[in-house]
Amino acid sequence: MAIATLVLYGSVPVPERLLTLAMAIGLAGGLGVATGRHAWRMAALGMMIVFLHAWPLAFVAVDRAPLLLPWYALELALLALALQRHGWPSAAVGRSPILDLAARSWPWLWGMAVIQWSLHLLALADALAADSPLARLAGPWDGITALIAAASILWIGLRRVRDVRQSPWTYAAFLWAGALGFYLRLLLLGLGPVTLWDTAALIVVAYGLVFLQRFFDSRPLLHLAYLMPLAVLMTVPLQLASVPASLGLVTAGSVYLLMRRTTETATPLYLGVLP
Repeated sequence: MAIATLVLYGSVPVPERLLTLAMAIGLAGGLGVATGRHAWRMAALGMMIVFLHAWPLAFVAVDRAPLLLPWYALELALLALALQRHGWPSAAVGRSPILDLAARSWPWLWGMAVIQWSLHLLALADALAADSPLARLAGPWDGITALIAAASILWIGLRRVRDVRQSPWTYAAFLWAGALGFYLRLLLLGLGPVTLWDTAALIVVAYGLVFLQRFFDSRPLLHLAYLMPLAVLMTVPLQLASVPASLGLVTAGSVYLLMRRTTETATPLYLGVLP
């Protein structure tokens, strides 16, 4: 009934709505602990997520709510990180209600944070492509918040990689690190053409993957090490007839030759012919 009242009566001030929602969260959480029913605990968590998204609207107009996306992503990422630290799915289920809730809920929170941060990235890229002024809520703090949120999301993925070394989470963590790097480039350089610094960054990542592969027996790392020099090659057509293009070709071939010695397989040798 309390939730229905919040939805039906739009004239209720935001602080009063937040107070009612906080009371409903406490009631659902208390019932979950007292009865041991998982449904009450999930209801409390769901209302908590709504509360985290609603309280900033007490200070920000509703039409400016999209500017809160990086802040929302940071809230959810930190909550997911806190819940992840208190229980893995394999270890928490069946042990205690709190650990069970943590194990079941953090992947959903992590996914919601990824979606909201990605929407913020797309909004930033769209604004830069349209050459329109960037709408900011807190000036440079929006970008800083987005970077912290992305780093928190990446840390959650890296914890899963450390837990399951051959896990597909390795690919997810790598792709997210690439998205974080792209976001940083947008903040610093905008949507400018590919430059020597882009090629140099890809080369550093390629050598870093080869270095990590020597210490961690991870097939996903090996696959990513195969692909990175190809990414370097993709930047070459954008810099034809230039010194950076020639250096990129030589470096990509060198990475493959180094991988030939590390992996002791013939595949890097064949790929090294491409440059």
